[in-house]
Amino acid sequence: MKLKDPKLIALQFNEYINNQDIKGLSNLKTEDHIFIDRANDSYKELSKDSLEKDYVIWKARIENDLVSEWCIYEDIEDNRKKFGLYLVSKEN
Repeated sequence: MKLKDPKLIALQFNEYINNQDIKGLSNLKTEDHIFIDRANDSYKELSKDSLEKDYVIWKARIENDLVSEWCIYEDIEDNRKKFGLYLVSKEN
């Protein structure tokens, strides 16, 4: 049963990644969760070493209020176009 806004779940998961909070991540992922890194390698378990601190684009799949898949992509123009993301410039 869907109880929470999937966007809020994904944002909380991202915060746990940024804080390298393994316990928080574990509590918010499904039993069969898959983490896919920029090299397209898949992992079932996360460690602090696998949590990169970098600017990336991320995509989440939420099932029953838990993260079942978390994918990260390089923050490059081609990927921004792929996902319909655009940089907003600050022009004076």
